[in-house]
Amino acid sequence: TRFGKEKQDFINYLSRNEEVDFTFEEKMYHIKIIRVAVYPQCYAAIAEMIPTFPRKVVVVDIGSWTLDILPVIDKKPDDQSGATLPKGLITCMRTINKNCVRKFNFELDEMDIQNYMMHRKSDMSEEYASVMESQLLEYAEMVLHSLTELKINIKATPIVFVGGGACVMKNFGTREYKNISYNLDVKANAK
Repeated sequence: TRFGKEKQDFINYLSRNEEVDFTFEEKMYHIKIIRVAVYPQCYAAIAEMIPTFPRKVVVVDIGSWTLDILPVIDKKPDDQSGATLPKGLITCMRTINKNCVRKFNFELDEMDIQNYMMHRKSDMSEEYASVMESQLLEYAEMVLHSLTELKINIKATPIVFVGGGACVMKNFGTREYKNISYNLDVKANAK
């Protein structure tokens, strides 16, 4: 949500030097900056998909720390009506571990939780899998409620889930609507 307010300042910062020299992985580079364009993070994950979008799509990027919501209207990001909520996957993982400590006096390894998020399978005992299952179902429902609170019609508006949390929505979302799709590539923004 800060993107719209900080966009021009960031462009000015990146444009201050026309030419830049730097070393990366022991190789020297010299670049000339002709033009700077900046976009919200979740825009990068769907940039290649935009030509196929209908008039309006809502992109939901579920990351580690935040839930970023970006409407794309007439194939352009609407950064003025987007939202960033502090409801990323870390909050879900912390709740899973709080419940595990409360019930079993032990936490789960973050990698085990992530593996369950992606594959909905676990080598752990059923009691730990049950804690993860119930919390992930609750998290997916909370994401949909958050969209509804922002006045997004989750039954009619085309929604694309991206980021690490897209697999959580696909694997644990209990509502299946034809208007919801998923970009399951966790590196989509970086690519």
